[in-house]
Amino acid sequence: MNSGERRRIAAAFIAEHPESSLREIAQRAGVSPETARKVRLQLHRDEAAADARPKEAEQSTALQILRKDPALRSRENGRLPLRMLSAIDTLDKHGEQIIEHIPAHDLARVAGASRVGARVWEKFADLAEQYSAVAARNGRAGSPGRSEAGQDTRWLGPRGPGDDGCDPTAGQVVLEDGGQAGRR
Repeated sequence: MNSGERRRIAAAFIAEHPESSLREIAQRAGVSPETARKVRLQLHRDEAAADARPKEAEQSTALQILRKDPALRSRENGRLPLRMLSAIDTLDKHGEQIIEHIPAHDLARVAGASRVGARVWEKFADLAEQYSAVAARNGRAGSPGRSEAGQDTRWLGPRGPGDDGCDPTAGQVVLEDGGQAGRR
């Protein structure tokens, strides 16, 4: 019996008896305790990767659906979020290749900027969920942003230099009609 077969036996034993000690796995499969540990770690990594795959597929499918939506594609302020989401998709698929071309002296800055970007995206996702909940509550899940008074509340981007569309003193997004989208 070769080492590959013994590893497969160890993996099968671990799958059937996940609470087993490394010594017990090693004895049953005819491998060292260190090999048993490596097999167990690899199984955990494989499980984690399998758990992540549906999320990746879900994000990719959502992006495909959004790309086909004429309400987004037909307006510049609809195409902007599509381009931003496409950049995330590109990073997800090609991030390692992109990182390889960044100079070593810039990698720490890229990491820091990426973490800031992740927090910004998290806030954006929270805001999108808030808008979705309001739209669903008002029975307008598929319509453009409207306030409860029926006013158009779509954000059209910055109004000029230094304006990011937010009121920094209130911590709220300022909308086209002067209303506010909700707390950050």
